[in-house]
Amino acid sequence: MKTEYRLFCIVFLALQFVILCSCSSREKVDAQTIDRIVFIALPKGVEFVHSIDSFSLLKAEGRDTVITDRLFIDRFINEINHLEPCNLTFQVDLRSGAILYKRDNSTITIFFGENHGILYEGRIMADSETLFDLIDMSVYAPHSNDYWFPENVRNQMRYRERILREIQTEENKQ
Repeated sequence: MKTEYRLFCIVFLALQFVILCSCSSREKVDAQTIDRIVFIALPKGVEFVHSIDSFSLLKAEGRDTVITDRLFIDRFINEINHLEPCNLTFQVDLRSGAILYKRDNSTITIFFGENHGILYEGRIMADSETLFDLIDMSVYAPHSNDYWFPENVRNQMRYRERILREIQTEENKQ
């Protein structure tokens, strides 16, 4: 009886160890399996009336950029493979997201707050300045800030600019 109990305890402890190890670590992403990365982003430095806390809101309000450049994908994957889980519990106000499309048609999702907060497959991760800088340089920098506004907002901005120009022209004539 004691031998069976000891065997049961050893097997039980070994299973707990395996389960805990698999929960605390995550599988690293192989950059070669990634076909493309689609970034969905909102303009930087803009406060919204409501918090952007879901993919559907981010997608509705933001713009897409597709990246297939292997050098960028390798650097990006290297950085996300170094992310560490964070024990803090806070709601990330999403400003951009990356959907990694694998060659087998599966996806990995990563969302970012503007200056802090990373959600990797729904888990809060510790911030990475290097990763934020990479996104800034490669995704945001090639476009003006108004590029990231939805089309209807950009149309309203153009309309307001045209009206202001017309008013200024009228004032200059007087």
